[in-house]
Amino acid sequence: MDDNNTSVLTFFDGLQRLIRLMRRTRPWDGHSITRVQRFILTTLTTQGPCTIGQLAERLDVRPSTMSTMIDRLELAKLVRRTTSHEDARVKIVELTDEGKAIVESVRSAIMKELADSFTQLTEEEQQTFSRLVAKLSDILQKQHEGHD
Repeated sequence: MDDNNTSVLTFFDGLQRLIRLMRRTRPWDGHSITRVQRFILTTLTTQGPCTIGQLAERLDVRPSTMSTMIDRLELAKLVRRTTSHEDARVKIVELTDEGKAIVESVRSAIMKELADSFTQLTEEEQQTFSRLVAKLSDILQKQHEGHD
């Protein structure tokens, strides 16, 4: 195995270990929310209101499947559907105040855990790590966009 493959493998193994360790925080416990529902709530938090079609595309499911998922989140009062002003056939999904509160609570727990660990890196290490993760994310995003 050449040095480049060794570096990629080391990175991948470290990333998997980091994700496993972060999952131990379990900030979603007590909210009765599935992993898919977490993804939807997180997407709505970062992207803002989305159509069912946009959410379905992100999760790679049919819009009818996404609509069923949204039904469950709506019953839990975590999201609401509104009608698009441009096209009455299009439904927009957005977080309710309760949905926002849950996501914020979870994010706060995750940030606290990460901050406690992150401060054990030097300021320079923190900046370098953050910059490189963002750069790698951008590269992967561009590669995936080129394959769509």
